[in-house]
Amino acid sequence: MRWNSFDGQPLLALSLVSRYYYSQGYKASSIEGLLENYIIKCDPYANLVKLQCTIEKQARKAGKRKMIEISGISITDSELEWISKLDTKSKRKVAFSTLCLAKYYNLVNPQNNGWVNKSIKDIFSLSNVNLNKVSQDGLLSGLVDSGFLVASKIIGNLNFRVIHICDGATVMTITDFRNVGNQYLKYCGEKYIECANCGLTIKPTNNSQKYCGNCAKEIKALQDGGYKKA
Repeated sequence: MRWNSFDGQPLLALSLVSRYYYSQGYKASSIEGLLENYIIKCDPYANLVKLQCTIEKQARKAGKRKMIEISGISITDSELEWISKLDTKSKRKVAFSTLCLAKYYNLVNPQNNGWVNKSIKDIFSLSNVNLNKVSQDGLLSGLVDSGFLVASKIIGNLNFRVIHICDGATVMTITDFRNVGNQYLKYCGEKYIECANCGLTIKPTNNSQKYCGNCAKEIKALQDGGYKKA
């Protein structure tokens, strides 16, 4: 993954990496070099001269916020039972994704109280639900009407609060925030697999498929390169 595509927020990538190195005992001067190596490793064509001020700033700020270690997001039987009552698959996938996000933000900030600070575009992408803007708004309104979500009353604030965060037995743990909607369907018994290379949850197009599209291309390119050298 290119460093500047991290969740659509390049500064977030550098902030997290710099904080990680600080937690490992590195000082700001050393973190700058490590960030440069990280960027070049992810994107060999990155312009480090142009990024120098940003790199220095992130290195200096590394120690201002502590790293939070989260092993996974626990989903309970009660939460999944509530989601299963929603009337469409798309609603269930979006509800599951917003639940995962809300529980993640609650772990990061105990005062969060179930709020999801994520764009609607990102929520639907995470849910693996492809709808136009009008249909997205209609689906979210449906989740509000059902009592699963509460919309912010602040004008211009598009955040939602997940109401049904329930105690119960943990039946599922989310450790990968890619294709969360697909992970939900896999748990429900639909035919989805995890890429044998990167772990991405995908819907296979045939019974022998082992890799996602991107990994299949990379592996084929490596194999073809090996054949040429031979």
